[in-house]
Amino acid sequence: MTTYLVCKCHAYESRLLPRRLILELASLSRLEEFVETLTTIYGQRFSEVKSLWDVETALMEIFIDRLSTLLEISPENVKEFLIQYYRRFEVQNLIKIMRMKLAHESAERIKELIIPSERLGGMDLDPFMRARDLNEFMTLLSETMYRKICEMEVENPLILESMLRWIYYRGVFEEISKIPRDDRRDAIEMLGMELDLYNIRVCMLPMLYGYDRRLAEDLLIDNPAGKPKRLLMELRSVKELLEEFPRYRSFIEALMRREEWRAEIEYFRILKSEVDKKRILKYISFFYVLKYILDCEIEYRNLRSIAISIHHNLPVDVRRDLLILPRA
Repeated sequence: MTTYLVCKCHAYESRLLPRRLILELASLSRLEEFVETLTTIYGQRFSEVKSLWDVETALMEIFIDRLSTLLEISPENVKEFLIQYYRRFEVQNLIKIMRMKLAHESAERIKELIIPSERLGGMDLDPFMRARDLNEFMTLLSETMYRKICEMEVENPLILESMLRWIYYRGVFEEISKIPRDDRRDAIEMLGMELDLYNIRVCMLPMLYGYDRRLAEDLLIDNPAGKPKRLLMELRSVKELLEEFPRYRSFIEALMRREEWRAEIEYFRILKSEVDKKRILKYISFFYVLKYILDCEIEYRNLRSIAISIHHNLPVDVRRDLLILPRA
């Protein structure tokens, strides 16, 4: 039964920081003030924080603790689904590692930017971080659930990133049967929004970078709660994408400008807006577990963004523009 898990998520959600406080934190002048405020909320976690690196580490630990707690209180079948759902962070890590290997960054530097996804049921990423180059990274990948990427002998980084996401989403939809039948429709609708955004990104690869359209079409995933693959394969221009997905305009326009960092912000803004608008008829629904996970990730991203912005003395309006907030 998932009743206990869902009820706990409702309770945990009440501890997340409200919009008002997030905006107040973004207006602070010094990192020390930011730390003092969070110490009153999180206590011991922030009592000995001194530097920006300490802040980032503390925020990451709180975030991972929140998600790993859900695994501890989930029934076994739901736990299996959550482990697969949490592979989103493993994929994010692999993409970061791959990019940084191409930039010849050190293992120590890479480790600073990696979420400890192994605590969420993922694989040990230390060997990937210690890999001497991209070739060794790909050799390691060939021994994992992502081995299909290596079998296709593709070297383009953007295609490799899309293939990692393709494997992830295929796995999530395969595991959807692990959650209660009565809750699947609402969960699939939420996942369907994510999948639409993934498919849009893939559709734009040939449009923006001139990649083989047939390969991009192979990376599209038929969406049971969104636009079908058949329709997506007919879209031939950014204009057609905008016409077909008007509510995702901000995301598409960021990708058009090749501003990946902005596209990520718009991705979460779209999900947050749509999820907050959704009205579920029952209190005990697995949808609220997925919503809580999304809100946890958004809070982590917001607080980390604020800390970095304060450290670099960015103007308050710029800091706020980087936040992912619920509607007032």
